[in-house]
Amino acid sequence: MTDIWKMKRQIDRDRREFENEAMKDYDRDVYFPARKKLIEECRTLRHVEGHYYDNGLGWTFLYCGKCGIVMQKFGPNDEVLIEGIDF
Repeated sequence: MTDIWKMKRQIDRDRREFENEAMKDYDRDVYFPARKKLIEECRTLRHVEGHYYDNGLGWTFLYCGKCGIVMQKFGPNDEVLIEGIDF
């Protein structure tokens, strides 16, 4: 690894840590409760199958087309890691 790569990595890490710290209270008090309410409302109206994602390492995910929650998650050996949520 070059020194430039290490410097860039540290700069990006510092920025990410600053952003996380700056947003901590907002996320706890506003974002996460609103997101939870949205997911519950979507569950009440029934999730819909959205896009299917394969990360190329054997992990596959099926997302809700409305709220974006992971509906199903399969491991490298096709074991189901998250059962289907009541569609």
